[in-house]
Amino acid sequence: ASIKDNHGNYASIKDGVTINSAGDDKVTAKTTRHVSDNTYGLAVGGVAAGADISLVNITGSTSSTLGKNVNIQAKSLNVSADDNGTASATGKAIAAGIGSGQYNQAKATIGGAVTASIGNNANIDVTNDFSLGASGENSVSSTIYGVNAGGLTVGVARGEASATPTITASVGDNETIHAGHDLNVKATYNASQVSAYGSMSSGSLANIGITTSYAHANDSPTVSASMGDGSNSNSTISADHDLTVSSTSNTNAKANFNGVAISGVNVPGNTEAIANINNKNSVSVGPNVTLTAGNDLLLSAISSNLIPYATVTGTNAGLISIGSGTDGATAKACINAPGSCGYGGSNGGTSVTVNTGDMLTAGNSATLKAFSGDSSNDVNATSTVVAGIGTNNNNAYVTINDNPSVSVNGTGIESPAVSLDAELTKMLVNAKADSITAAADSYSNANSTVTVTGDPAVHLV
Repeated sequence: ASIKDNHGNYASIKDGVTINSAGDDKVTAKTTRHVSDNTYGLAVGGVAAGADISLVNITGSTSSTLGKNVNIQAKSLNVSADDNGTASATGKAIAAGIGSGQYNQAKATIGGAVTASIGNNANIDVTNDFSLGASGENSVSSTIYGVNAGGLTVGVARGEASATPTITASVGDNETIHAGHDLNVKATYNASQVSAYGSMSSGSLANIGITTSYAHANDSPTVSASMGDGSNSNSTISADHDLTVSSTSNTNAKANFNGVAISGVNVPGNTEAIANINNKNSVSVGPNVTLTAGNDLLLSAISSNLIPYATVTGTNAGLISIGSGTDGATAKACINAPGSCGYGGSNGGTSVTVNTGDMLTAGNSATLKAFSGDSSNDVNATSTVVAGIGTNNNNAYVTINDNPSVSVNGTGIESPAVSLDAELTKMLVNAKADSITAAADSYSNANSTVTVTGDPAVHLV
């Protein structure tokens, strides 16, 4: 079964519109999506074969925009886009026969874009607060169960959960914006969970895993808040009290796969659990932009990257049991190192960047901050082989590559207090591989590797 949600939700003020208002004006778009699919497969017979596939895909977008050349006067103005998505895919299958085989897949994905933006050449003046915000919250899960029984069994189970949204809050070029109190431009992403679970159980005279069974969880958002993106942004933006441009991204990915195979001759194939986070989080100010705050000026990009677990367990028993295949049972956790977990694209990171010709002025304090906190708690590959002749091979890997940065490129900053801060925190990182073999003739191997690269930096040019 396959279910898709690609509908859009849009709120906008068109190009060239003029608004004079004494009230609190709002341009808002809010979307809530809940999509789930549950499938069940049963194949019974002399030769029983089947496929159980559950696919859920959310790609719709939500946006709230002010067009080019708008002129707005109001008490306050709030431009916001919010998208909350839940995607769940579950597959359960049983195959039984003299010969039985099955392919089981559950895949849930959320992509799409959430955008709050102002077009070029806007003139906006509010007596109280101005806010521009884009926010997204995702929960993505996949669950797959497979059971095989017969004389000869062949089975594959794959669970995939993926979140790849783009969250953007952006102010265009050649803008004049003034707020009589606070001015906020914010992009926010929260993943309550991106989780994948899989299990495969086989009982037979002979069992063969022809390829890799796995659980993969991927949380890879792109989150940004920006003031101007052209080669000459040339904007004047001010708040009589506080001015804040912030991007916050909280990621969460976890994966678990369990396999049990009991056969006379057992070749179960490779099993793996992968939890991947690639968090691209940024705040940027284009060239020749003036930002003025009567009190505090804050430019901040804050990231929290959490992998609660990536675990794979296997139990294989037979007269002859050849472990878990060539690559064995493998658990991987990656943060901003997608290539190490088999994903494409450039490495993520957290950054704040201001450019040539910018002028930042604050009556109290000016702060530029990039912060990233990483945690990979439980990365564990464990398998047990009980056989007359047996092999066992397990691997656990953690790879973290995180380099938060603050870059000041030919920018003037004037304030009684100035703080330029790039921080990186590793809360907990571990990898563990256990290989247990009980056999008259056996080979057992377990490898665990932790690689952490971190270089928080402040660049002044």
